[in-house]
Amino acid sequence: MAHHHGEDFDVVIDGQSVLGALGPDLANGGGQTADAERYKLKRGQIVKVDRVLVSIKSANVRSLPSDFNEADPTPLDVVERAREYVAVTRYFGNEEVPFCLELYKSLIVPAISTESPPSSIACSIPLDRKFVGVNLFSSLDKSLALWTPDMKGRKKNNRTMIYILRFRSPSTSIAWYGFLRGVLGGKIAKDIILQVPDLEASLKIGIPWDDIREHNMRILLEAQENEDAGANHAQDVTSPRRTVLDITEYTIQTALDILEKVPEYAETVRYWRERERLGLAWRRYDRIEWLHDVTEQHIYAAWALRKTHELELRPQVHYATFSPLPKPRAAQSVAEPPPIEGFLIRLTQHSGNTTRLGRLFYKQFYFMCHDNMLLFGKPHHATPPAFEKPFSLTEGSGTRTFIHEFTPYPMKEGKIEWLDGTRVRDTHKLKELDDIALSEVYRRLYQILTSSGFIDLCDVVEVRKVERNANIDSNIGVGDGVNFNNSGRNDNSNYEDGVVTEFDDDRVFELVLKSGLVVRLQAFNKITRDEWISRLDELRIYWQARLEADARALTRLKADNLEQLHIDEEMESHIGEAASKWEALRGIADPQIYNVCPLSFCRSITMKGPLFFKLRKQASFKLNYIVICHGHLLIYEEQSRTTSGVEVPKIYRKKRDVIPLKECYAYSGILTEADLMQHNNSFNVSAAPGMFSMPRIYADGTTASDDEFSRCFVLWRANAAAELAPRDASAAFDKQFRKKSKAAAGVASDSGDRFYSINRLGVSGTPLMFMARSRMEKEMWVSVITDEIGRVQEKSVSHHVVS
Repeated sequence: MAHHHGEDFDVVIDGQSVLGALGPDLANGGGQTADAERYKLKRGQIVKVDRVLVSIKSANVRSLPSDFNEADPTPLDVVERAREYVAVTRYFGNEEVPFCLELYKSLIVPAISTESPPSSIACSIPLDRKFVGVNLFSSLDKSLALWTPDMKGRKKNNRTMIYILRFRSPSTSIAWYGFLRGVLGGKIAKDIILQVPDLEASLKIGIPWDDIREHNMRILLEAQENEDAGANHAQDVTSPRRTVLDITEYTIQTALDILEKVPEYAETVRYWRERERLGLAWRRYDRIEWLHDVTEQHIYAAWALRKTHELELRPQVHYATFSPLPKPRAAQSVAEPPPIEGFLIRLTQHSGNTTRLGRLFYKQFYFMCHDNMLLFGKPHHATPPAFEKPFSLTEGSGTRTFIHEFTPYPMKEGKIEWLDGTRVRDTHKLKELDDIALSEVYRRLYQILTSSGFIDLCDVVEVRKVERNANIDSNIGVGDGVNFNNSGRNDNSNYEDGVVTEFDDDRVFELVLKSGLVVRLQAFNKITRDEWISRLDELRIYWQARLEADARALTRLKADNLEQLHIDEEMESHIGEAASKWEALRGIADPQIYNVCPLSFCRSITMKGPLFFKLRKQASFKLNYIVICHGHLLIYEEQSRTTSGVEVPKIYRKKRDVIPLKECYAYSGILTEADLMQHNNSFNVSAAPGMFSMPRIYADGTTASDDEFSRCFVLWRANAAAELAPRDASAAFDKQFRKKSKAAAGVASDSGDRFYSINRLGVSGTPLMFMARSRMEKEMWVSVITDEIGRVQEKSVSHHVVS
């Protein structure tokens, strides 16, 4: 086996990622100790494995620069569009080329490679450091570019093959980038450079890789001993990984200890220790990417991103829960009101008409507020909160309770009341309260995923009591209207919708929209109607002010960067990817815009907003309202138009589709070129030569001059083609062998195998094209979507390694 001194690799042994911290002895098979000798890499053994989306391109050049990325002007030809594979790196022990990258079209991957490669290998790339190069292709979606000379026909020509590797999560891409850079001869730094922007300080921190190496070796030995003893050494999914030290905490505390010794920083550091929660984040230009669930893998690969990013120490910031009021009360601020939910009867049709053919049609829905969205769903999907004290409407009228407040996390002095250690000390009670709070989170998520549509409270001008219109309501009388209690109805009747000829003015209220349409809703009684009016009006005022403040923050940040870098708006759209690190890092970033709420899961809706969307390449972009929630992307219709293209106002946005992000990939930039129509976007060539984008201004005051490439991103999802795979591949092979033995002996075999359907690999998928209003908004969407994909895919089956 080859032994290259002084090199570290990120390797996987017995299913454990031991990272490059294990050092050159173990990674290259030259161990000096008994433990290292026990875990020498075998020929053909898997070193690293993950699922990946691969696009193959070619360039008519002999070689590419070492910093090749999507901003490079080299013309590229498409060889193969995006397809999903399982990327496997194996150790072959060759002194010149010790590692090889293989792309499998099957989820079943052999643990040890044989002399004859299986038919499931689509491509094999020897990682020869003399000819192969790797670099970060996109700093946004963390796509990697791996290039090698084209050896087609066993004869080198002047063409270079480029493999664009897009992994599911940014952390996985960073880990692969660090690994491939190390394999191909990159010099690995043993320390990290940490920036502290709030203090304008820069620190150099050494990482104790020796301690991490000893700990990982200890875990491997314990696992091997348990396996030899026949013990069940499966770890509890809820227990954290055992580590000698928390690498994140170590990095942060070491930085604080250094800063505290400086008199100018001591007071700020003490405040951070007492009041703030600090975190690590990558920054490039105006974009902040928070590191969550950080392990040695992130820190070990940090050296590989030094060329494009800065690792920073920042106080973690959540999405604001207060908002300044509009003028003339701009100096005042209002806190976010609590949401409201309950059953209502909608007396208005989708088009905004109250009556049709002189009759009043109604529908019953369960309404609930999530941010600025007043969502509604069908009654059989309703999930009201579970109250501690049940109530009944059959009790005396003096004891009826129509309005209930539910607070899963009651706060006291900025802390959760039942976690302060004084009120509740019983562990079982704490577990019960925590389960109630968790069920509340999933209840609200279920409401969003099963909703039929929503009314945007930012489009509501007024929430008022019903006002009858003499022309429209001439045939509608005054009476009880729709009865919520359907106990007297026929069991065969549909109580969710119907026709009435009257309604009770004391139970009905209206939402007046900016379009002039009026939505009439009927509550249970006068008390609940007044509560709905009061609560919705507070939410309307708050969210209109909050979203206006968000738009102003984006505009202000963009203006500050234009002034800081002395550039115009057209150049600003390309500086995020095309500029050098020293120039891009002169930009300013706002942690309030890139807050930690999408990662900490503290809000039901991860992100929402308008996006242009099309399903086919030849189609036109149409404006939709997109919501990201718990691993799903929900598409709501933003506009309805006639066949001639005239916009038709509607009272609500109807849900169009729900896309699970579990089996999706997201990519952006020049990779979207194959999914965009080629057309001439130039305009006014004499006044603005070379400019291919029309300057735009939107209703909220946002301006942009970005081209389509700067605003587009693609959500790639696999086609419906599927195949069967065993839930436990190794066990399935053993069972298959026992079945054959029993069949030969005349014994009936059991049917204990369990198979499930999976997406077939190596086939083309469906690209869903999205276009944001500006480059900044696109980067926010891509960052949130990639982090959400990485979060949900951790629980999915990635591949099977079998003997």
